[in-house]
Amino acid sequence: MRVTLEQFLGKLGIDVKLRPYETIPYDYFNPAKGLDVMAEVSLSGNGNMINVEIQLIEHNAKGDMNFRQILQLQLKREQDDIFMATSLRYEGQQLAGKKLNWFEGACRFIKQSMALIKKGTLPDFEGLFKTTIDEAETNAASGGGGGGRGFKNDKPPPAKPGQSGRF
Repeated sequence: MRVTLEQFLGKLGIDVKLRPYETIPYDYFNPAKGLDVMAEVSLSGNGNMINVEIQLIEHNAKGDMNFRQILQLQLKREQDDIFMATSLRYEGQQLAGKKLNWFEGACRFIKQSMALIKKGTLPDFEGLFKTTIDEAETNAASGGGGGGRGFKNDKPPPAKPGQSGRF
């Protein structure tokens, strides 16, 4: 998928400008569970790469931390203001090119995750994955379910004066 930086940020629900060397961070810490979830969108120093990461950090009683990268999405600049999505990793597995509509699904996953983090809620990443990235694949593979355009006379005739619209 080819997008401008502004289009991409819009897909994520971000309405601020992102410049080279900048990062837009989101963070939520749940001390009761010892979990820290972080999401960030960053633009490389030369402005040629956009990187989105979502990480979960588990803190144990000994003070040790276990880092788990939930999702990483990368886009590379192709020309002027156009970026191409090149990589999507979920739980360490590369999904780019292996799932239909992976970019759109990833954008929905990121947007929903960031919205929950902003609210101070720990996202259910497995559930979000199923309803965004996996669902994007099934929606792309299925045919249309709506009415066809070939049915031009599918509406009942208008009621005559003094009649109800029923037959």
